[in-house]
Parts: sequence; C-alpha cells; structure tokens
Amino acid sequence: MEEKRALKIILVIGLFASLIVNAVVLWENHELRLSREELERDYSDLYASFVELRASSDDLNNTIQGMKVKYSELEASFLGLFDDPLRPPVSKLQAILISFEHGGWNSSNLVGMRVFARLEYMHFWATDDGSGGEVLHEVKEPVSNYSPVVVGDSTYRYVWYVDVDRVGPAHSAPPPGLYIVDAATGEIVSWGLP
Repeated sequence: MEEKRALKIILVIGLFASLIVNAVVLWENHELRLSREELERDYSDLYASFVELRASSDDLNNTIQGMKVKYSELEASFLGLFDDPLRPPVSKLQAILISFEHGGWNSSNLVGMRVFARLEYMHFWATDDGSGGEVLHEVKEPVSNYSPVVVGDSTYRYVWYVDVDRVGPAHSAPPPGLYIVDAATGEIVSWGLP
C-alpha cells in the first residue's frame, strides 16, 4: 500500500509538473505570438516610413534638379556680365551699375526683376521741333572707336541699352527701368522719353 501511495504521489507530482511545463510553454507561445504581432506591426510601420521617406527623397531630388537648372541659368547670366568680347571703354557690368545708381535700384527693389543689357549703335537728334533717338543696329563685333560722332543736329553713339523689367510673361511698356549708357563715356543719354 505504501507502494501505491508512493506511486500516487509520484503520479500527482508528475501531473503537476506536466501542468506547470505546459503552462510555461503556453505562456511562452502566447508571448511569441504577441512578439510576432508586434514585429509585424513594427514592420508595417517601418515600411510605411520607408515609402514616405522614398517619396520625400524623390521630391528632394526633383527640387535639387530644378535648383541645378536655375543655378546654370544664373551662372550663365552672371558670367555674361563679365565675358564681354566687344570690350568698349565702359563694360556691360559698369553700364548696369551706372543704371542701377541712376535709377535708385538696390537689392530690395531688384527682387523679381530681370536685367538685360545689349550694345547698340543709336542715332540721336535734337532740333527745335524736339529730340529723339532710334536704334540703328545691335553691335555684335568689336569696333575700333566707340566715341560719339556729331553730324549737324545728330549724334551717333555706341550705347548700352539697359532694361530692368519684371520677371515673367507680363512686361511693362516702358519697363520700370530703361537706361541708355554711352559706351565710351559712361554718361546716361536722354533720348526724348518722358
């Protein structure tokens, strides 16, 4: 009987140990299932963040490409101020600066404006009936003498035609800034415009 009793005790202890082991395994399995769900949720969140980051990266790349194009345009404009193969006594840059000073232009009021300058050969006249001027042609090659030539009531001059106007499709007539700068002397030439 004592053997039966010892056997019953061993059986109860084995059953109890089995229950404890199964409970532990069940608990670990439950924790693994929760961990897997958390991992899947974290993976979904991480993937969504990656997709969002990828879209932001594409937007940033597009912005950078646009900035590179604008930079190239600005660089070409800027270098055009210094690369003047015509070499008159008053350079394009000097004529622009003279125009800015004459017109009161500064970094604040030049925002949203474009500046354009080209060398022209112009005819100016002053008679008792009035004064005026006309562009004869754009100068595309260097000349030997940029000095004004006076013939009667007329003066023929090489001038920088400097135009300050708004950026965009709508332009003013006349533009907010239109200056005629003598390419030999740097003086602002009046040509009958109000």
